[in-house]
Amino acid sequence: MPVLERQATVNGTAAAVFDFLHTPEQRPVWDTSVDLCRLEGDAVAAGSRLHLRGRRKAPSWVGEYVEVVRPTRSVLRLVEGVGMPFA
Repeated sequence: MPVLERQATVNGTAAAVFDFLHTPEQRPVWDTSVDLCRLEGDAVAAGSRLHLRGRRKAPSWVGEYVEVVRPTRSVLRLVEGVGMPFA
């Protein structure tokens, strides 16, 4: 299975960056294909689901966290989505 990775250098702690990337309201700030993001559950944790609505022609989809190791790693698997360029 292909792995999507991106790297960037930021001035912040690993915990602060992880929190920013995993706050649903911040998702449209750093992911330009997302118009709306909503988390099912109280916190990002294994088993919680993330609902994303695509901006313009981008697909909308639902993912489920299968692994969360704060502040270094999270694994999100596709649960639902039509026309997805990934699985």
